Amino acid sequence: MEHRDMRIVFLDFGGVTHPNAADDEARAVHRGAALGQVRLDAFCWFDILPGLLAGHDDVFVVVHSNWRFSHSPEEIGDLLGNLGNRYLGTTPKGDRYACIQAWLARHPTVSSYIILDDSPLAFGDPPPPELILCDPRTGLSEPRVQQQIKRWLAGG
Repeated sequence: MEHRDMRIVFLDFGGVTHPNAADDEARAVHRGAALGQVRLDAFCWFDILPGLLAGHDDVFVVVHSNWRFSHSPEEIGDLLGNLGNRYLGTTPKGDRYACIQAWLARHPTVSSYIILDDSPLAFGDPPPPELILCDPRTGLSEPRVQQQIKRWLAGG
């Protein structure tokens, strides 16, 4: 699914869609589970993202979360529920930022992107301007993060 001038959200899970503390347990317990079957605190902020992306048909999602090491791209797609129609797959396995750059090199139609992640160490110093750094305790629920996503969606 290649579109001209598509925009990409590179999505981490732990610390973004749910508290980072819930990530390891959620990954172990919910391997292969659909989003509606996930319990605990896993994906508790997930539904914020589809709401923010509504009306932006040129925006797609690529997952760079460590979940890509323990789940197949298809399993991750199943977890994304109502974002599934925007899901383009995962980055290759390896270091997060290098894998994002490799994915972008293979998809020249990307006009803009953001990275939603809670780990500044994975992106170097200084971090890239596309990184929207989430607090691992509040993730997407933080108003500052939502405002940054809205600003990007508006083109600014």
